[in-house]
Amino acid sequence: MKKNSMRSIAAVAALGVGLSLGAPAANAAPTPAPAQAAPAVASSHLAPFGPADPAKLPRPKPGEVHGPKPTAEMLTKQGPYEYKTQKLPVDLRTGFYGGTLYYPVAKKGEKFGGIVTMPGFTEPGIAMEFFGKRMASHGFVVLRAESLTPFDEPNVRSRAVENAMKRLTRGDHKASEILDPERLALIGHSMGGGGVLIAAERNPQLRAVISLHPWAKRPIFNVKVPVMVNGGLLDFVADMAQYTGPIYAGIQGAPYKALHTHLAGTHWAGIVDDPKLQARNLAFLKYFVDGDTRYAEFLEAPAQKSMTFTSTTGPI
Repeated sequence: MKKNSMRSIAAVAALGVGLSLGAPAANAAPTPAPAQAAPAVASSHLAPFGPADPAKLPRPKPGEVHGPKPTAEMLTKQGPYEYKTQKLPVDLRTGFYGGTLYYPVAKKGEKFGGIVTMPGFTEPGIAMEFFGKRMASHGFVVLRAESLTPFDEPNVRSRAVENAMKRLTRGDHKASEILDPERLALIGHSMGGGGVLIAAERNPQLRAVISLHPWAKRPIFNVKVPVMVNGGLLDFVADMAQYTGPIYAGIQGAPYKALHTHLAGTHWAGIVDDPKLQARNLAFLKYFVDGDTRYAEFLEAPAQKSMTFTSTTGPI
């Protein structure tokens, strides 16, 4: 395929219009028509490639800087912190369905932002294990939460995420003393990706949300939180044309939003150790949760080969 043709296909797919990639997988959730039409994406975002402009990033809220000066290579590997884990039991009274805590071995006085993860349709919580290990090693307290059942739709998962946030900030766990409860983020995959966007609508105090291959029955989300969306051009479950693209376009009110698309990525590209996707996801969390502006250049770096990236600062 010629280079210009690939760029055109990627641009259309990223916008979620005019391109059909086929029916969802047989074991995927049903795909009802969206209740609302997503708004058009600004014409300035039509091109998948262009110059990076970190200077246009919104200033992050104050946080706490951790670790050495970042490099591109460092973002693709385990970080400078050793980490430990703790199982947290189910508490049906509070709607918390259990999970595993990953937390850094801290120096005296260090405080870390918190992350709650939510898996997708039919997935157990361990599907999000990569984020527990990787983000804890870079200085985050991560609660890898479970859903009530593997078949919960996004609305139910949004409540599970909120209850997990409450469990994380309530304390009485081994990371209580090192968690900064004012600096929280959410990461969700598939129906969990839809769930974290719904939860973010009700929790504008969040610092950041990462929605991986999001699936939801509606494309419009009024979110006052910075959002990173990951998509895959070979995703036939939450495909770019029907789900990921329109959901990204329909995120309204976010001070910053970005869409990072893997042109050879399937529905699960965003939950594995893919250096191209995960380096930018980490930079996003570091910038908005920790307030570490050293990561701006990596958040807004030019798209690598086989990727496209666009954000509210412009196409990159």
